[in-house]
Amino acid sequence: MNLLITTALSLTVFLSGSLYSQNDATNKDKQKTIKTDTTTSALSSTNEEEHIYTIVEDMPQFPGGKEALKAYFKENLVIPDAARDAKKQGTVYVTFVVDKSGKATDAKILSGIGYGCNEEAIRAVLAMPNWRPGKQKGRLVKVQYNLPVKFQSN
Repeated sequence: MNLLITTALSLTVFLSGSLYSQNDATNKDKQKTIKTDTTTSALSSTNEEEHIYTIVEDMPQFPGGKEALKAYFKENLVIPDAARDAKKQGTVYVTFVVDKSGKATDAKILSGIGYGCNEEAIRAVLAMPNWRPGKQKGRLVKVQYNLPVKFQSN
């Protein structure tokens, strides 16, 4: 009989402790969620000016469109001597930001071919005339843009 009472009491204490722990964990999770949501909304409103979009309702455009962009690179891209000597051809993939004024900034190589072509691609991208900037919800925004720059000998 004592064994039965001891077992019942032990089981009751064990289950009570387990239930209390579950409630405490659930409350902590709720508190964390509330804090995270509040923090996120506060951060997004303060960093709205600096946010760089990848896709927007109205994407940036080079003046004159895609054909004008091809013509720009044909006229302004200089094949480096090292690439010409090595008969190196290929495509350098550049990512850059079109800022709110349309200027190309923060150019970086995503995939390069070397022989001075990577540096030349960045130079040519940063020297481009201003683009028509991107818009999101009617506001001018910064937009990240990826561009293939082809190096080929004629």
